[in-house]
Amino acid sequence: MKNYWQAGLFGVLILLILFLIYRDYRRDQEIALLLSQRPAAGKDGRTPVDPYIKNEVKNRIIKGYGELQICYKEFLKTNPKITDGDIKMDWQIDTDGDVISPEVITSPFSSESFHKCMAGKIESWKFPEPPIQKYISHTFKFAKSE
Repeated sequence: MKNYWQAGLFGVLILLILFLIYRDYRRDQEIALLLSQRPAAGKDGRTPVDPYIKNEVKNRIIKGYGELQICYKEFLKTNPKITDGDIKMDWQIDTDGDVISPEVITSPFSSESFHKCMAGKIESWKFPEPPIQKYISHTFKFAKSE
């Protein structure tokens, strides 16, 4: 009876080890695939910008600047001490073109409502569908015009 129990335990351990080896193998394959899709550095050592980000994303951001200006003008009504600056934000675009989790990375403005307004506007944007989920980082510039 003791030998059956030990054999069963040994079999379970072997299966667990095989599963862990397989899982690591699959993870390595996924990483290799992602790395193969990444553009190689050019002669100058810089990685070229993804054409999707350079064209489709850039165009959508330019079209959306007016919406973000609405947030900025509302912010200016609060008579802030700092009125000019750059806000760096990031988000992801899923394969349907929808925005996921827009967040402020850096900002000279301390207004949480301004940041939430911007995130809400960006989250409502629709981008052309990318072939894979994309990470986007963009710096928005704001300056008070007299």
